[in-house]
Amino acid sequence: MFGVVPDSEIRRLTATPKRLEVDPFKVLGRLRRSPLRKGHRNKQRKVKFVSLAGDAMEIILRQGRPDPLNFSAVLGYRLPSGEFFLLRRYNGRHEHTNSLSGEKFDAFHVHIATEEYQKAGRDAESYARSTNRFHDLEGALRCLLEDCGFEGFERKQAELFEEPD
Repeated sequence: MFGVVPDSEIRRLTATPKRLEVDPFKVLGRLRRSPLRKGHRNKQRKVKFVSLAGDAMEIILRQGRPDPLNFSAVLGYRLPSGEFFLLRRYNGRHEHTNSLSGEKFDAFHVHIATEEYQKAGRDAESYARSTNRFHDLEGALRCLLEDCGFEGFERKQAELFEEPD
């Protein structure tokens, strides 16, 4: 187990400039076309990359079945220990409770890693805020890219309307 990642480091990791060699919208298209593996309740694809600051990171796209609102677009950081630390998670609509404040909502929401939740013994990204910025996995991915320092993805959005590979 790793120690507490301070809010300042979480902010740095989230905001540091990032550029992807792989188009995440094409990865999303492959996820949608792939069959559900026997015995699994969701489909998942990963995009591994290194931020411009040299941090090992991943985007994980997950789509559950049969509920189309069961999805996540995740940005995570690979700690030097090799453990995976979730920085942000853009989730589909379901009920969520922020355990430290008791705030409860049933909405699309964004989980944000915090030092406070780690110190309280919770998962780092247990805190969440409701949002109306997205309503599906594609929108969640777009918000993740906009919010987390990704460069050059705007031109790639046009590829959404092209025929798949």
